[in-house]
Amino acid sequence: MPQFLGFDYATPLSITNNEPRFITDTQSLRRYSARTGAQRWELSISFVGGKNQDLSSAFQSHYMQFGSELAFNLPMPQNKYAESRLTIADVDNNLVAVRVSRDASANDQFVYIQDTENNIPYLIPNGYFINFSGHSKVYQVLEDASAGIEENTSDTDEIQLKIGPRLQSNISAGTLLILQNVNISVKHELVNTNITYSDGLMQRSTLNFVENLT
Repeated sequence: MPQFLGFDYATPLSITNNEPRFITDTQSLRRYSARTGAQRWELSISFVGGKNQDLSSAFQSHYMQFGSELAFNLPMPQNKYAESRLTIADVDNNLVAVRVSRDASANDQFVYIQDTENNIPYLIPNGYFINFSGHSKVYQVLEDASAGIEENTSDTDEIQLKIGPRLQSNISAGTLLILQNVNISVKHELVNTNITYSDGLMQRSTLNFVENLT
């Protein structure tokens, strides 16, 4: 279970894809839409604390330190079904090392990837969030990508990984995919320190974060 400041993520939890579009309706009611190319993830995460936890002080201190101006890392919430399908280790718990196999350019939606080091079959499922080593931007996998899982495929095959949004920057061949402990760089929303008490003991807070784009 991901944590922030020692508190487990709880529900409700939402991940919003903020991807602006220009939309025009003609007099004949035909609709035309164009993307701006910009995108960020916006998170709303609930946390619950008990009588022996000071959730209020922890969150307020963090907000006083970072405000809405400074970025910090947060564990990226994952879809539980996608997370359960992620296959990146063999029976001895050796981990796959998947790297970008060809240079990829900003605005590409497909990235070529390959594991040539550990020779372990792997599956990166649709809906799973990833990022690339040395890059803070988080992407979502849009189609299952696997090597060595299906019949007549090899775990060293070069395959395509479809992601959303499109790449926001160039990615060099050899860059490692981050498939475990994926972090997202975020900033606090403007007001982010509300705490609700129930029965005088339980504390609940829902915090809102926006992805920090660099």
